[in-house]
Amino acid sequence: MQQACRTLVADPSQRHCRLKAQIESLLLAGTVDDRGFQAQTVNFLSLVQAGLQGQAVHSQLLDLEADVFEMSSLEIEKFSALLPIIGLFPLLFLIFPALVILTIVPYIESLSAPF
Repeated sequence: MQQACRTLVADPSQRHCRLKAQIESLLLAGTVDDRGFQAQTVNFLSLVQAGLQGQAVHSQLLDLEADVFEMSSLEIEKFSALLPIIGLFPLLFLIFPALVILTIVPYIESLSAPF
């Protein structure tokens, strides 16, 4: 998609043909996003392609917006469910050992002191 944007800036006289060709190549390549947004990427590219052909895309764009909003909401909920577990790691590896050391050291010193 970045190459398509560069093509628009580089050669404005042939922007429609080049953008259409690059969108078709991206659709054929089956672009995959790391977060699993393959369906939204393909939908967006086909939506741009339809818009370049002169078709009305407003209602489809609103549907795509709702889908992306729903997916981002699900991703936020998933991440926020993991936050308490992630927060336990500093407690487990930093704070708990420090408390153990603070409670054991005076006991060890009392054992090693002469009676």
